[in-house]
Amino acid sequence: MPSEILELREKMNRFNEWEQSFSRKLTEKERFQQFNDLFELAMRFDTEVIERAHHEHMAPFALFARAIAMKRV
Repeated sequence: MPSEILELREKMNRFNEWEQSFSRKLTEKERFQQFNDLFELAMRFDTEVIERAHHEHMAPFALFARAIAMKRV
């Protein structure tokens, strides 16, 4: 389990670093356009579909948080 936690943490860190470096390269106008495009895309789906996708996206983070909490007990 600890190696899985470390692996997930490393993946999350790599993604966060990439996202930050990518975001810095965008102009304010481009960042707003990116947000607007994602918002408009989300509006095309039912609330249930969006909530399910969000849950699936957040599931690994929830497992990670639980594993850390259990390790501290």
